Amino acid sequence: MPTPTAPTQSSLLREHASLLLVLCAITLLFRVVLDLGVYHHRPAEFWAHSFEPEHIAAALVQGEGYSSPLSPHTGPTAWNPPVYPLLIALVFKLFGLYSNRAVWVLLGVNALSAMLTSVLLFRIGVEVFNAQTAFLGTLAWAISPDTAAWAARNWESSLGALVSTLTVVCFLKLMQAKQPDWRAYAAYGALWGICGLTTATLLALMPLPLLALALRDRWSRLRAVLLSVVVATLVLVPWTARNYLVFHKLIPVRGNFGAELWSGNHPGVTGPLAVSRHPLTDPAEQHEYAVMGEAAYMASRQQMATAFIRQHPRLFVHLCLLRVVSFWTSARIVPAVWPALTTLLAAIAFLLLLGSSKRMFAAPFASALLVFPLPYYISHAENYFRFPIEPLVLLLAAHTVATALEQITGRGRRQTVTPA
Repeated sequence: MPTPTAPTQSSLLREHASLLLVLCAITLLFRVVLDLGVYHHRPAEFWAHSFEPEHIAAALVQGEGYSSPLSPHTGPTAWNPPVYPLLIALVFKLFGLYSNRAVWVLLGVNALSAMLTSVLLFRIGVEVFNAQTAFLGTLAWAISPDTAAWAARNWESSLGALVSTLTVVCFLKLMQAKQPDWRAYAAYGALWGICGLTTATLLALMPLPLLALALRDRWSRLRAVLLSVVVATLVLVPWTARNYLVFHKLIPVRGNFGAELWSGNHPGVTGPLAVSRHPLTDPAEQHEYAVMGEAAYMASRQQMATAFIRQHPRLFVHLCLLRVVSFWTSARIVPAVWPALTTLLAAIAFLLLLGSSKRMFAAPFASALLVFPLPYYISHAENYFRFPIEPLVLLLAAHTVATALEQITGRGRRQTVTPA
């Protein structure tokens, strides 16, 4: 009798195609129902909490250029990277400025992004862990109230989660390839450039996977990895050049760090979520921003925040520790115990992965847990900032649960077997 071969990842994905379709349907339906429940009778409330990307988009549509992230006519900006504001501008152009139709289109984009993330997340789960983990992780992503709630706001988080998850799928493909494919590495670099132009902090996820690929087969892939870096840089160059021409200083992707650092580190700061000195919410700060211009304002606030940190180092350390806790435990709808629990379970799964035969796949998860949050630890930690890495966190948490269930059920089966 021939020895049965282990199923390939492709065959496992085909085998579970119907299950994946159900998970995708749940992901989409859950968000559509939530969106209808929140905005069905008052879609204009979608614009009630105004955010920077929609202001920039409105300025673009009204012929003012890429400008005015906080209020009308405040001048050129590099506050946000361009992908999501340009998307909103396109929707405004096609469906009307701040129209109800624009609301539903943007909500639809977020819901479709979440559904595509489900597909990618399931594939990662199957390739790195097993079908049980893939199912539980994707289901958690599909029905988590917080992930659905953050898809119901006008922000790039859903697109960020999609492209960050796609980078993991590409990493797995490159890591498993026997020989480096130059076109695949070029495409991987282009994807990282797109990530940076969507959500700038996603670039923090880039170094560790590239290092893991470079170390594969004793540095034999170093040139291919360098190609990825070059292509990613080339994708970012036009936006960086635009920023230099406008502001006469080097702003590689995003230029709002001074405001964010000042928002979390200033006299009278009350905690990790304090935004009392943020120009989006503080009229006095917004006035200063408009008078000084963006580049001068950001430089001055970064200097003021740095001076505050130097004068109060112990308070800064205390605030950073509070922000660490806040980043991993803050929630929008569910109790804080849920994000805290998923974080703990994710950390356990990450350690299990490091100790397994698939440790070569650990780099993207290490980036998500250890590197991505660092900018938020020193500035401020809103409860939606971890959204782009939430799919990976939930997948890791699901692996801990799946492993525990396997141990329990396996032990139970062993105990019911009676000796012959």
